[in-house]
Amino acid sequence: MTQTLTRRGLLQAATAAATMALLPRTAVVVPAMQPCLDFAIAGGAYHGLGAALRAGLPAGAALTLRREPDNPHDANAVAVHGPDGTRLGYVPRHANPSIAAAMDAGRAVTAEVLGPITDDAEAAGDFAFTGYCTGDPLLRLSMAAA
Repeated sequence: MTQTLTRRGLLQAATAAATMALLPRTAVVVPAMQPCLDFAIAGGAYHGLGAALRAGLPAGAALTLRREPDNPHDANAVAVHGPDGTRLGYVPRHANPSIAAAMDAGRAVTAEVLGPITDDAEAAGDFAFTGYCTGDPLLRLSMAAA
């Protein structure tokens, strides 16, 4: 089976080739993200975590981390914000000094929802928490390689 090249097809191919030739040849380097901490949000009962859970906070949801160096309770505070910008709570205090330092140094840090915390999660002992309720989201924090 042979295909015929039409004038329109030839013009589209030539336009695409010319456009590609004009684009700069620069490589975009995307830092490799390494998982470094699984945690339950601290202080969620005092912030927007309950409302976010009622609205639905699905596994895989990307969350935003923001430094709060002027926080009167903790100079290393790292707030966790939901997809809509609502502050949900904080990275647990005992885990935040190294994360705060990395963020202050300009390293990329991300957080995503892994899923709800189950009854047997604490027995596994593989995540950081201050306090949580069954059903609260378990989050994974990842950091760009140094």
